[in-house]
Amino acid sequence: MNIIILGAGSTAISVTEIILSTKIFNVMGYVGTDIENKKYGNKIIHKNIPFLGDKESLKNIPKKKSPGFVSAIGNRYFRELAFYEAIKAEFIPVNIISNKSSIENSSNIESGVIIFPHTHISFNVNISENSLIETNVVIESNVSIGSNCNIESSSIISGNVIIKKNVVIGKNSVIAPDVVVGKNQFIMPNSYIENNLPDIERKEIHE
Repeated sequence: MNIIILGAGSTAISVTEIILSTKIFNVMGYVGTDIENKKYGNKIIHKNIPFLGDKESLKNIPKKKSPGFVSAIGNRYFRELAFYEAIKAEFIPVNIISNKSSIENSSNIESGVIIFPHTHISFNVNISENSLIETNVVIESNVSIGSNCNIESSSIISGNVIIKKNVVIGKNSVIAPDVVVGKNQFIMPNSYIENNLPDIERKEIHE
């Protein structure tokens, strides 16, 4: 299956390496921001994969030629924007999961999820669309992670935790058992969260 990668930064390069190692998808190129378009033009970005243009270039890519995409942008907000723009343009989100991570069969991974190497996902975990799980993360049993979340490297999500949508869990953080993290929360790196956190309201990009 042919896919495009949304983004052209370090997260996109890391995702490219996962794709090349798994050999499931063929990467046609990168689609980035206006600034990245001015910087890269039609240059090769990584491993002979070209930069295709900014988001307007999505209109020029035949769907039959490249139906798939992954939003590989480290910034949670901009990844969310790009993801739903590509959905609107009728591209199909795909999962990029490192073969160096382990996921129990009882867990459910929705579309557009990225999982970096050396992460373990235990039993009965649900990860919703367009979430990014970085390296060396441990997600214990019966955890629910909402859409458009970032779980940064070396974090531990304990059992029976609910993380609602649009949440960032900073690196080296621990979420204690049975905690509910409300939507749009930003957890600073090296945090230990043992109490529930409320929803933070914002104008929704996508309902």
